[in-house]
Order: sequence, then structure tokens, then C-alpha cells
Amino acid sequence: MSKTKEIKPSPIKSKEVSNIKMVAGNEKKFTKVIHNKHIKKWVGIGWVTERKATKVDYKTIPEVVE
Repeated sequence: MSKTKEIKPSPIKSKEVSNIKMVAGNEKKFTKVIHNKHIKKWVGIGWVTERKATKVDYKTIPEVVE
């Protein structure tokens, strides 16, 4: 059997998840992100912090970089 390589999501710039960008269409691209070691979820009018990110989360959720 061959091992499948895990694909970590690419980091995204903070300007891509600003409130204005999210309302203008990026809410379809980014529903959850990791920002400052916490998972944040888009709720239509802003970001809500859900919880602290785990190692597993970093494999599936994109991280925001400044």
C-alpha cells in the first residue's frame, strides 16, 4: 500500500478574511479559520471564536497570517 500525502491548507492573508471581503463573497471560501491559535467561524456579520485550535485542526483549517 502507498501512503497518501496529507495536504495542509495554504495560509491566507488577514486581508482576505476582513469583514468587507467576507461579505463580498469570501464567506463561501472561508467558513472557518485559525487565527491567533484559535478557531474562528464566520457567522454572517463577523467572526466568532469557537475554541483553541488543536494539531489536527492545523491539518484541515487554513491559518490566517498577517
